[in-house]
Amino acid sequence: MGLSISLAEAIVLAAVIFAVAAVIVAWILASNRQNTSGAQGTNQPWNPLGLLSPTVEFPQSKAGHPVEPTDIPVSSDTPLRIGSTVLSYSQGRWWRAEVLRLGPGDLVQIHFPGWDAKWDTTIPRDELQVDLYGPDR
Repeated sequence: MGLSISLAEAIVLAAVIFAVAAVIVAWILASNRQNTSGAQGTNQPWNPLGLLSPTVEFPQSKAGHPVEPTDIPVSSDTPLRIGSTVLSYSQGRWWRAEVLRLGPGDLVQIHFPGWDAKWDTTIPRDELQVDLYGPDR
């Protein structure tokens, strides 16, 4: 009452299993390459399976580390110019940020030095703090 297959059937079955496994691996590699193709500057090695570890980004320079807040808010009277530095709160920490653009309604577009431009954001001026120790001080 045992399962009995011929050698030819076993070879065909093994070939089918191998082909399915190859298609799955190719799909995983292709989808991972698409997901990481624009992630330059992440300082992460390419992980072809994407299953071994989560993608964690790191700063591209020493400038991209958290800083202590000054507790001095940027008010509507605080002079800001493109290129000046401020402090911005993000992901539970304060970060040095460079002013890229002053927008309408007291909006400020900022870039986090040491980080990829994909993290650039626009936030209200009153959510920023004065940077007392930045490069332009």
